[in-house]
Amino acid sequence: MLKDMNSTELFCEYYKQWIDVYKRDAIREATLAKYQMTHKWVEKLAPELKVSELTRNAYQQLLNDYAKEH
Repeated sequence: MLKDMNSTELFCEYYKQWIDVYKRDAIREATLAKYQMTHKWVEKLAPELKVSELTRNAYQQLLNDYAKEH
């Protein structure tokens, strides 16, 4: 999966693939639902964020934006 990652891939798409590959059959349904909810928030808050743009500052800003909604 990581080999397939490219600099233009959107983080929300990468995160969804990560859930499907690494978590879907390894966790309970309730936990999977939480990962999927997180994916929806990432899509809402940072729909255009590319994997290559995900820095510590970008991640912190994403957390700050999420905190404003909660």
